This record gives sequence, structure tokens and C-alpha cells, in this order.
Amino acid sequence: MIRVAKMGHASLAISTSAVALFGFVVLFAILRTRIHGVHGRELAAGMAKVVVASVVMGSVVAVASHGIEMWLGVSQLARLADLAVSIPIGLALFYATCRMLGVSELDMAIQAVVRPIRRRIFGAQAPRT
Repeated sequence: MIRVAKMGHASLAISTSAVALFGFVVLFAILRTRIHGVHGRELAAGMAKVVVASVVMGSVVAVASHGIEMWLGVSQLARLADLAVSIPIGLALFYATCRMLGVSELDMAIQAVVRPIRRRIFGAQAPRT
């Protein structure tokens, strides 16, 4: 795809995403037939909420990144500043939008990240939340 589309390294990311998406669809179809349903409406509603949060986050981060590029240029230090600003903004905005839309899996995802860190810091006697 890199040579055919002449998109350079961007086509590598696109092809990787396409393969992962295809794999997901195939595995999802197999799982659905094996367990006789997967609560499709709830899954679709949750996915729609996450897509909305992603679009909001991506739009704001793109505008912020463009603004930083206009302000600081395209030097390596400017790109580092762009990352230092855009990543926290994106993370906070995605979290806030998901929380506002009522994404029920958000707390589960946060615990999946926080629990191992807590265990590593506090050991087996980690405080429960």
C-alpha cells in the first residue's frame, strides 16, 4: 500500500488500522454466533458515545495543535510543546465528554489502569476505591 497509494508512512498507519478493523469484525462475528448475541443495541449505543467523544477530542486537539504550530513554528521544541499541551487537553476532554455522555465502561477502564499502579506502589494492601 505504501508504494501503490504513494502516501509514504501515513499509508502504513492506514493499512495497520484497516487490518485491525477487519480482524475485529471477523472475530466479533465469530463471537456473536458462538454466544448467541452480544447485546447489540447497548454495544452500539456505547460505541456511538465513544465516537462522539473521540470526534470532539480530535477536533479540539487539531485546532490546538494548529494554533501551537502557528505560534511556535515547526521546530523540534515546538513539536514537543505541542505534545505537552495537546495530549493532556485531549485526555481531559475525552474523559469529560465520556462522563457527560454517561459512558458506563469509563470507570472500568480507569480501574484497569489505576489498580495495577496502586498494587505496585502500595503492594498487596492497596486501598480500595
